Amino acid sequence: MKNPSHIFASLALSLFLAFPGHVQGSDQADKDYGHDPLERFNRGVMEFNFFIDDGFLRPLSMFYRDLTTPKIRKGVKNFWSNLQEPIIFANDVLQGEIEDAGNTLGRFAINSTIGVLGVMDQANDLGLPPHGNDFGKTLYVYGIGDGPPIALPFFGIFSLRDAVGFGVDKAAESYHPVTYIDNGATILTASNIKIFDDRLAAFAIIRRIRSAPDPYVLARTLQLQNQRARLTEPGEIDVDNLPDVELN
Repeated sequence: MKNPSHIFASLALSLFLAFPGHVQGSDQADKDYGHDPLERFNRGVMEFNFFIDDGFLRPLSMFYRDLTTPKIRKGVKNFWSNLQEPIIFANDVLQGEIEDAGNTLGRFAINSTIGVLGVMDQANDLGLPPHGNDFGKTLYVYGIGDGPPIALPFFGIFSLRDAVGFGVDKAAESYHPVTYIDNGATILTASNIKIFDDRLAAFAIIRRIRSAPDPYVLARTLQLQNQRARLTEPGEIDVDNLPDVELN
């Protein structure tokens, strides 16, 4: 039987882990994203997620940092990224991105073999750079609108469309090829470790959110703008150069 508990672990940081290249104030954000009918519920969920972060994620991620080296953490990140390639491949195909699908398939084959199960990104060195994709973007390609913001316990803030897409992607991990070898133990272990590495990368932005006059508005704006930007803008977000945000 597939173990579903990795879904909790891998989603616990999603409130904090995606940031846009440019940010607007709260009034403009409300204009862009429309009415927030679940705001009271979402605020309560966010406070709960902060509680989990304070009592669990932040201290354990610091312990993980002290226990490992940057090289080890990089290998863990690469290993997890390689496990995601079949899911990216499926979404590439569903979106009709045949060239990207071929790139993804090639990356998975190369990194799973000469890349030592993905610990080393040999495919990138051979001219096959990584790219992200997900079922939320697939729904967007098929014309599904954003929907209202929604926050889920342990999951974070998403547009309704991307919340559905993210859930589908995570459920698909139960059918990952590697689960037929070890019944999901590899994905479970890797996702549990990966969240600590992700939390380390998010230290600065989480402090900014927590110190904002209205942490919910800032967190919502950052998360939803990033989700919207990824639909049209390739590449990673430069967190180090994230601009300041003024809330009205």
